Amino acid sequence: MTLAQLEQENKVSYISSIERLSKEEGLQQGLQQGEQLGEHRKAIAIAKNMLAEGMSPQAIQKLTGLPEKEVMDLVDKH
Repeated sequence: MTLAQLEQENKVSYISSIERLSKEEGLQQGLQQGEQLGEHRKAIAIAKNMLAEGMSPQAIQKLTGLPEKEVMDLVDKH
C-alpha cells in the first residue's frame, strides 16, 4: 500500500519530521516578531507620554531605545 493510499483511506495527511520542525520554527518566529512589534508599540506610546511631559528628544531616545528618526517624527507630529 502506498502513502497516498494510506492518506486517502485514513483521511490523514502525513507530515514529515522536517515539515513539522519547519512549521514549529515558523510559529516561534511569528510569536517572536509579534512580541517585538508589541514592545515597539509600547515604546512609542511611552515616548508620546514623555513628549507630553516636556522631556527632550535626546532623553526619550536614550530611555526608550527608539531610533533618533522615530523620536524626531513623533516630535514633528506632537
